[in-house]
Amino acid sequence: LIEKNRVAKIDDILENPWESAVLAKGCEYTYEMSPEMFYFYHIAHMAKHFQDGGCGIKPIIDLWVIHNRMNYNEEASNVLLEKGGLLPFANAMRKLSRIWLDGEDYDDFSRELEKYIIDGGVYGTLENKVAVHQIKKGSKLRYALSKIFLKYEQLRFHYPVLNKHKWLFPFCQMRRWFKLLFRGGVRRSIHELELNKNMSNERSAKTAEMLTKLEL
Repeated sequence: LIEKNRVAKIDDILENPWESAVLAKGCEYTYEMSPEMFYFYHIAHMAKHFQDGGCGIKPIIDLWVIHNRMNYNEEASNVLLEKGGLLPFANAMRKLSRIWLDGEDYDDFSRELEKYIIDGGVYGTLENKVAVHQIKKGSKLRYALSKIFLKYEQLRFHYPVLNKHKWLFPFCQMRRWFKLLFRGGVRRSIHELELNKNMSNERSAKTAEMLTKLEL
């Protein structure tokens, strides 16, 4: 459902989705997520895009609709969110949905999140993405190296053959480099590395503080 090692501890919940699958109403063969798993997955999907630069406005409106119109067990959902390391993020997004749609009062952190999300557009900005991943990698140098040398867990999504033949990893790594060189990816990659190099300490500190509060 989501690539491994992307967000918090969501792998612990999403690795075995069939365990919580339920037979769809009126169907003999169709299964679907339980309401609680669906709620968890929605938050996990938001968090994934949030870490990649922004999740857009629609998922927050969807969250309000799910929370107010879907029949689910909130306590059970919170247990899943806590186990998956997403409860602080979920609470912050819930609050933002209530601010927008129920008229709840802002606080300083909600305004900061709102600016990050709205400035990020539908799929997030590259600058937001670089700021977040630079913090998660620990330094500008580590971030730059991580963009040049992808880990196996990342590269196997580009080249599924690695799922069966892990020994092809160095060859797939080189193939990716040639793809960047000859299929128009160089300009974007250079721009991303320049953003990483020129990121201000103030921007990095604010991003680190935001991620800490969200426990991401």
